[in-house]
Amino acid sequence: MCEFEEFLFACNHSVVKKKSYCHFARNDPIHQCFGVKVLKR
Repeated sequence: MCEFEEFLFACNHSVVKKKSYCHFARNDPIHQCFGVKVLKR
């Protein structure tokens, strides 16, 4: 499960950035994450 972090701004704009890769994405040459994406706040 790749972990993502969401930044919410006062203007209702949000940015999602990758916090950490899952085991499969770390071992993939292009770091593709096909599993569940977990949003960490």
